[in-house]
Amino acid sequence: MKPFCLLLLLAVIVPASGFGQAWPDPVPVRAAAEPVVIDGVLEDQWFDRAAACDLVDYTGTTNNLIVENYLTMSRCLWDENYWYLSFVCSDDTPLATLTERDAPIYQEEMCELMIESSFDRCLYELSVSPRGTVYDARLSWNRWNRFDVDVGWNVKGLKSAVKCEPLPDSPGRCVWTVELAVPWESLPGGRPEKGGRIRANLLRYKRIARPELARKYGKTSYLSMNLFATGIKGWPQGPSSFGVFEFR
Repeated sequence: MKPFCLLLLLAVIVPASGFGQAWPDPVPVRAAAEPVVIDGVLEDQWFDRAAACDLVDYTGTTNNLIVENYLTMSRCLWDENYWYLSFVCSDDTPLATLTERDAPIYQEEMCELMIESSFDRCLYELSVSPRGTVYDARLSWNRWNRFDVDVGWNVKGLKSAVKCEPLPDSPGRCVWTVELAVPWESLPGGRPEKGGRIRANLLRYKRIARPELARKYGKTSYLSMNLFATGIKGWPQGPSSFGVFEFR
């Protein structure tokens, strides 16, 4: 678990491919056909234009616990103003009680975008809970191998939406969807050129509320899922935990 926090961020280099394995570098991010409406309901262009990436566990693979209970699909698009991201999360009972911005939603559940900046050597974290609460912060390594965390940094102009819907044919089950529009002007370096790259990672943290699942799969109280495998559970901010997104 993070020593300080967790929610929605991005990047790690893992030479794997195919469903059930960490995504290979680089992830293609295609241009949106038109500005994305951020309302928690995915438009057709998310499915027509964006690569669908399933989040895996920290070892770089999926397992039955993820596939059968907590499958998470992420997609990215972009235009001249925004980097668009979405998460579709299978679930049973999402834990989300906190409502204030920068509240410690990493103690509950979240999806996260983590960016490694080549401009100031900082990490930028953006997380969103199933309730729609946002946590964003700038992180920098200090001489004690710890992070200085600046929660005063905000993604200015961020658009976000979360929608949770019960599955009509599966009592007690639901899907919650996150949509984000991250303004380029809020990120160090601004908008990349076509063909440009950003190192980042996409993650989800799930509290396992059902003891029988934890016992069955030998898991602790939380499950970490990543687009790029971190190699170590709860290590999304490590230097090895970032992969490449290429904007096409």
